[in-house]
Amino acid sequence: MRFNRRHNVTGRRRRSPHADDEATTDNNDRTIGLLWFAGGAAITLFTYAAAGPGGTYVVTWGAMLFGAVKFFGSFANVTGEDGEALPYRDRIVLGQEMALRAMYYVAREAGGVDAARAVTINKVLWRITDTQFPAERQAALFEESEIAGDGVLTMLRTERTRMAASFINIVLEAAAEVVRSEDTANVKAEAALQAVGQSLGLDDAAVKAALAADL
Repeated sequence: MRFNRRHNVTGRRRRSPHADDEATTDNNDRTIGLLWFAGGAAITLFTYAAAGPGGTYVVTWGAMLFGAVKFFGSFANVTGEDGEALPYRDRIVLGQEMALRAMYYVAREAGGVDAARAVTINKVLWRITDTQFPAERQAALFEESEIAGDGVLTMLRTERTRMAASFINIVLEAAAEVVRSEDTANVKAEAALQAVGQSLGLDDAAVKAALAADL
């Protein structure tokens, strides 16, 4: 996993030691995308040729669409607030970090990151990352959450267009897991989740769906 350069709460810049993984990840996505598109196109052409005049054939548009999205998504860069391009892989990592921030925010509003909530957060974090999340970075984000307060909501609003689109709902569902882990109804936790949803540009229906989901 790699972390792009971005400001932390002290204003300093940091760069992940995993920066060299970016090219490999993007190349893998391009290869997978090409294979899916080529496979879908091959099946379509084969069945078309076999059908003959007036026959029926299969158009595997789903495979081709997935391949195209995967391929071109690997080139997708979003401009960061400092003018730097944010690569596709970094958009995913940003989503993972924002999910962790959202979970810490909801846990803090619910009464604090106690042992039980910490277990839930770590379980969810493991599910949404493709490898173990760096302990040092997690500790830094925990410390940040202790002083950021409602500033986390501001981060969600400003960063939601920069993270991978698929992570918009994942961030909300991750935060919802913290609420779902409560033994009894926690009004403050639910209110915090509503605030997270609003900051992500999602409506009440999305919040209810997140509470009903199992991430």
